[in-house]
Amino acid sequence: MSPRATATPERFVQQVTAAIERELEVVVREHVSARGSLDQLGDPRALARRMLALVPEASAWNDVLGPFYATRGATTVLGGITRQALAERRARRTVVALRTADDEWVYPLFQFGDREVLPGVADAWQALDGIDDWTAAALLVAPQRALDGATAIGWLAAGRPVDTVVSLLRSAAARLTR
Repeated sequence: MSPRATATPERFVQQVTAAIERELEVVVREHVSARGSLDQLGDPRALARRMLALVPEASAWNDVLGPFYATRGATTVLGGITRQALAERRARRTVVALRTADDEWVYPLFQFGDREVLPGVADAWQALDGIDDWTAAALLVAPQRALDGATAIGWLAAGRPVDTVVSLLRSAAARLTR
């Protein structure tokens, strides 16, 4: 059931809790049957915190850019990389990172695939270097006539040619920096 079909936040929490309980029981049973110790899974509260790190943060920008991960969520979704590794990726512009007014880094959920940034997103992000990062991020999710109405992110997620998006975004960045 999609979150839209869920009537209330309380009902959504109940649905997620039930799904996690079912899946976690399977994982724990498999762990124990493989002669693993429950102690190896760590403190239950710490495990819950790690799991919750993958829940995107609420933002006033949700309507435009969608939800975000804070640093901990981004490091988790990227396979447990270190904060330093994430900072290096930010500096190289291989991950879309936005600095908030309160000097925190957030990472739009739209860029992530399975434990990695979607193919082509780093190239697209680098093509927008030189313009305000929040504006650049908005360009990634704005429908583009040149992409038959698709967004740059949607185009890349569909496995379409990266060069088409990069060329389009370079042109947009050049227009914005004149």
